[in-house]
Amino acid sequence: MRLVRAIRSNWPSTRILIRAHSHYCSPQIIDWCRANDVDFILGVVRIPVMPDGYSNLKPDRYSDFMPDTIPI
Repeated sequence: MRLVRAIRSNWPSTRILIRAHSHYCSPQIIDWCRANDVDFILGVVRIPVMPDGYSNLKPDRYSDFMPDTIPI
């Protein structure tokens, strides 16, 4: 945020593009970029296919069995 403010204070018409890995990909970051006219390229984490036998679980229970995935 400070860096964007500093760039904008010196070069107000410059387009800013933020590129980041998947751990920065969150609704808050995306909303902030959109609200501040900042373009972004953010990685998205790949969610593995559920193993057989887990398909009958409720989505909020997946993380109990698959700790490396993002909650659905």
